[in-house]
Amino acid sequence: MPLSKTEIIQFCLNEVETKINQLENDIQELNNSLSQETKSTAGDKHETGRAMVQLEIESYSKNLKDKSIQRDFLKRQLSNTDHENLYAASNGTYFLSVGLGKVMINNETIFVISKDSPIGQLLIKVKPGETILLNGLKILINSVE
Repeated sequence: MPLSKTEIIQFCLNEVETKINQLENDIQELNNSLSQETKSTAGDKHETGRAMVQLEIESYSKNLKDKSIQRDFLKRQLSNTDHENLYAASNGTYFLSVGLGKVMINNETIFVISKDSPIGQLLIKVKPGETILLNGLKILINSVE
């Protein structure tokens, strides 16, 4: 039995939530290491280390913000599954949502892609029975839900 949009969205939401939790934990650990670090006798080395940790915190914070935006988008999708964003194609199943890439859900491969990706841009314009060309590969769209 094919997966429903709700099942796919819930899977994606769980994946994003897991990444958010990991990023929050990583940021907390880095903040703890910053606050516990004491001034060493090698001042420049100490300051360089602190600066590198701060840069890492900033990078994780940006990723956290991006994942939070993805979570909010998925929650909106979960409350409105009427959009045509599930494509059964000759080479697999595509779900237009957030860019998570190839995922396995109940032994079924789903390509979870952003509408801004190259294939996403092609899919939003296609109707069932039409063919798209991506990197020299012809892909027949069997159905759109």
